[in-house]
Amino acid sequence: MYKRQLLTLEPEASKRWATANGVALIGLEALAHDKKFREYIHSQIEQINGKLAQYETIKQFSLLASDFSLETGELTPSLKIKRKVVNERYKDAIEQMYR
Repeated sequence: MYKRQLLTLEPEASKRWATANGVALIGLEALAHDKKFREYIHSQIEQINGKLAQYETIKQFSLLASDFSLETGELTPSLKIKRKVVNERYKDAIEQMYR
């Protein structure tokens, strides 16, 4: 089974990486689509995957500029993900992983 994941960016760490690597930071949305940043994230995932059983590894991923939140309606009051809302809102990103 191939694991596909939606990953959210940690704003401060992402900004530090962009600054340290000479990538112009227009915004987190642009950074999520930056080739150099995506390659960096991929390399980090590969390092983590090396410590996991094959069925646990991430094979495909999409980067989201912001985390899920109560305010955007993606989380319940008990901080569980509202799958229907996430699937609907990020339909394009999810479909991209299956192409």
